[in-house]
Amino acid sequence: MMASPISRVTARSQLSVLLATAFAHPSPDDFSTMCRGEWQQQVEDLTELLLGEAKSLPTVNCSYAEFEAFYIDLFHTGRKGQPMLSLCASGYSEILQGGGLPEFLLRFSRWYRHFGLDTRDGEIGCQAPDHIQCQLEFLGWLAHLELQALVELSDPADVSSPQILAYQKAQRDFLQRELLPTVEAIDKAMRDVRYAKTDAGQFYSEVMALTQCVLERSFQELDSSLGPDLIAVSENTVINNVSESNSMVNIWE
Repeated sequence: MMASPISRVTARSQLSVLLATAFAHPSPDDFSTMCRGEWQQQVEDLTELLLGEAKSLPTVNCSYAEFEAFYIDLFHTGRKGQPMLSLCASGYSEILQGGGLPEFLLRFSRWYRHFGLDTRDGEIGCQAPDHIQCQLEFLGWLAHLELQALVELSDPADVSSPQILAYQKAQRDFLQRELLPTVEAIDKAMRDVRYAKTDAGQFYSEVMALTQCVLERSFQELDSSLGPDLIAVSENTVINNVSESNSMVNIWE
């Protein structure tokens, strides 16, 4: 049976944030949930709601020290102080396309500020705004705003209200312009780079593949729902409806 619109949007929001945790510097608590399979079970439950089929991921069978060391070596310092594989969009020339880094990062900050998120220095964790973790969490935030709009509908059947369409369009556009190109570049680099085929390596490889699958399906669903003839909704339609209580929310703490 097809999940309700509220269930699907909830799953999209929660799954985006859940996948984001896999690309953050691993904390002992997150590592423990991945070892026990609790994190993987949440992913299975949410993918079943969102994709119609449960997607399984391997549990982590190594020590925290080994897992953290692998993350640092592959994504952080690596060889000669440079990551073997960047988790930031700006780490890929095909995305930067010769543009300047400050202007490129400002593009992401504008997305975040426009939808009420605090992007002041030091308040989005230790990650750059173009880091895949931040991008995934932002997508989850946009889906959360869509969910709020759905819940507040006076007519639950009116899922094509301008407010909901505006949040859907924001998700589709962010996926198309920013997040999907980032994920595709990282996935390609992960398949090309030589790294130890350890439990941690297998885990990140499968998480990356699942992330790309989930985002591509989400984009297809949003694009199909909006349709090619949808008249562009003014940015003010969205921003004027983000309540003061939601403005400058820091979702990275």
